Amino acid sequence: MHLGSQVSALADGQLSPAETEQALAHVVGCPECAAELEAARAAHRALAQAMDVTAAPDLTARLIALGSPEARRAPGP
Repeated sequence: MHLGSQVSALADGQLSPAETEQALAHVVGCPECAAELEAARAAHRALAQAMDVTAAPDLTARLIALGSPEARRAPGP
């Protein structure tokens, strides 16, 4: 049996101590789950290091304009 969705919870530290212990015991003997856990941890590290992006001041207006009837009738590129 594989960890499935518990891999993400394990990487994020969302499992109880008992669940964490059980999941880590499984990972030791399961190369597939070990690889998934390492990938989840790598993704977590990458996201933690990502810089915040500030949206352009006119973003809301531009998005609303995309939904206007005029924008929907405009021919595509």
